[in-house]
Amino acid sequence: METELSRLLGHVKETAVVEDVLPFVSVVIPTRRRTKLLCRCLRALSRQDYPLDRYEVVVVDDDPENCENGVTQREIVDLGLKCDVRYLRNPGKGPAAARNEGWSQASGEIIAFTDDDTVATPTWLREGVKGFSDGVEGVGGRTIVPMPRVPTDSQRCASWLQTVHFITCNVFYRRGALEACGGFDTHFHEAYREDSDLTFSMWERGKKLVVAPGAVVYHPARKGRFLSSLKAHRRIAYDALLYKKHPKLYRAGKGRGARPDYYLMVSSVILAVAAAVAGFGWGALGLLVLWAVFDTRFFLERVRGTSHEMADLADMAVTSLLIPFAAILFRLVGAFRYRTLFW
Repeated sequence: METELSRLLGHVKETAVVEDVLPFVSVVIPTRRRTKLLCRCLRALSRQDYPLDRYEVVVVDDDPENCENGVTQREIVDLGLKCDVRYLRNPGKGPAAARNEGWSQASGEIIAFTDDDTVATPTWLREGVKGFSDGVEGVGGRTIVPMPRVPTDSQRCASWLQTVHFITCNVFYRRGALEACGGFDTHFHEAYREDSDLTFSMWERGKKLVVAPGAVVYHPARKGRFLSSLKAHRRIAYDALLYKKHPKLYRAGKGRGARPDYYLMVSSVILAVAAAVAGFGWGALGLLVLWAVFDTRFFLERVRGTSHEMADLADMAVTSLLIPFAAILFRLVGAFRYRTLFW
């Protein structure tokens, strides 16, 4: 994985390009306290096989405190990048708002979105722009998630990025299409489902979106901290908002309900407690055994093919107990928060 990334970040042979018809592109990147990753991302964007005077990079800093470990404009200048990089502040309003601030202040007729932890291949911009034939309003590129030989559970979960398009780490839109849809919905405060919402809005307005497999970015998966897979489940509440806005498209494609065995495990525990309170000891024991069987199966499913280091096993053991409850809880939270019948 590191070897491939190093190759991409190494010296890229510059090609003389004499083209006066290429559209001007603005690359928008929200960032928050990830200076090293951002610098890696910017270096890759600086080496694009695209005329330097036909694109810019707009960095939007979402750090609410502007703390010492946050990126600064001075640090970006010190990188000595070839391309034009602009620095904006949009403190603490979330990635959707940061992207809106970026594209609204940008100069490009085409807006390319990526994340601060990606590495764009040298031909990313050129291949993305090639997708804008007549009538096309949006282009989704291909995302590759490099994996270690034995990934952690968090790393393996991140591999789903390779199966979807029109995600914020690799997507291009015409400015007019963004204006017609109002950009990203800032009610999605976290980096989750705001890209699906924009895609659905584009489709509902009859915008033509296509896929450009040659527009490739690498998105290395991070190992993940203790309980990170559990904490990520709080974002499930945004599924309710996406469903409320686009019920037909949600059910037709992107929508996923909680796993059936989650409901079985959660209901088994609730009924076991009720049985114990009512004095049905054997019934409570049987329900707990049922829960233990399904929870053990869930744990074994997660550890298969992933890291067996003690810290990783401990993390999966704890989170396997709690994830079913968190998944259902935050679906209920979303249904209540956004006032929608959602299950």
